[in-house]
Amino acid sequence: MNKVEETTESKLELDSSLEDKILAFFKAYKAPITIWFGWRIALFIFPILGGTLFLPTDTEDTYPVTSNLLLERLIGTWTHWDGAVYIDIASRGYNHITTVSFYPLYPLLLRILSFVFTLGSYNFFAVAAVGIVISSLSALATCILLYKLVCFEYDGETARLSVLYLLAFPTAFFLVAVYTESFFLALALGAFYAARREKWTMAILLACLAVLTKNQGVLVVIALAVEYAQQIGWNPRRLDRRVFFFSLPVIAFGGWLGFNWIGYNNPFAFIAALDHWNRVFTWPWQTVVDGAGKFEAPLVIAFLLILALAVRSTLKGNLRLTYFVFFAITMLQPLFNPIVESPLRSVIRYQLIIFPAFFLLAKAGKRSQIFHYSYLVFCLLLAGGLLTRFILFFWVA
Repeated sequence: MNKVEETTESKLELDSSLEDKILAFFKAYKAPITIWFGWRIALFIFPILGGTLFLPTDTEDTYPVTSNLLLERLIGTWTHWDGAVYIDIASRGYNHITTVSFYPLYPLLLRILSFVFTLGSYNFFAVAAVGIVISSLSALATCILLYKLVCFEYDGETARLSVLYLLAFPTAFFLVAVYTESFFLALALGAFYAARREKWTMAILLACLAVLTKNQGVLVVIALAVEYAQQIGWNPRRLDRRVFFFSLPVIAFGGWLGFNWIGYNNPFAFIAALDHWNRVFTWPWQTVVDGAGKFEAPLVIAFLLILALAVRSTLKGNLRLTYFVFFAITMLQPLFNPIVESPLRSVIRYQLIIFPAFFLLAKAGKRSQIFHYSYLVFCLLLAGGLLTRFILFFWVA
């Protein structure tokens, strides 16, 4: 065998090995990939049908994004509300103090990839298309990581249902939009999965990225600190060099404070910017009472009930304390800081990132077919209504 033939054979062996690895990957994660694919196809088709069958009667002056109906349905739909702000930041930077309440990593990624794929042109729809791709692939990563994490903690069927219930949730369509939810959730799940497998370098690096993506990133770090404490048995004498890893998210957050200081003469300008949204401090129970008449109230109350059940599951050892802490602080955080005129605004979107809730829902669905089908029917019907509103530029979350 000559040298060329040897090189060709080696290459074929390498290709075969790579192909085997890809096939093995798809075989291992067939369930989450299949669920994601079906969901993504549905969200490709629905905006065309929903936007055509239900015409707007009284929407914002900014509707539609473009007069090209097909372009509006396939791309413009996913840029409504906050999506347009992220695209503006990616294109022109933080050109107004109100935009600094939006964390930097997602729009920075949008800017970099848009520059690469559009050769430096920040056309609105080009940037939007890049954002949709980022969010869609992040949603796929979220499904796979959620599946891996639940398999690690429970079993394959509970993992499959967790993914199904997440994507069936009424606001799950935000995981495709030019919003941070899917990107943040992929980072958070990756951080928790790495921490549970005691790969702390990866866990903390992902937590650093989460801190720069969304204000709930700090809550990921808090929950990871609880996980670390559990792993050392809550014994201070067992502290090791891993404890110093937790300084990295602090440094990352410090970089964000520095950016605010340089740009706006105030390291907490991103908090001051919240005044634009008319947010105030109040107690969570008061927020729920004040928002009782809003359409978001049933889903918020349902998650509070699940949180109450999570207490029992944690005490019985069926839910790890790490996940309970993340559930509790992520659920309560927006209830402490509501918008005056609409106390529950955006809360049902933030519920998407509370992944431990879907553990508990999946365990309930595994036990009861009645619960399983009731959950899917209720959520999918509500999701259709909310997505139709979102397509037509009405506020949803």
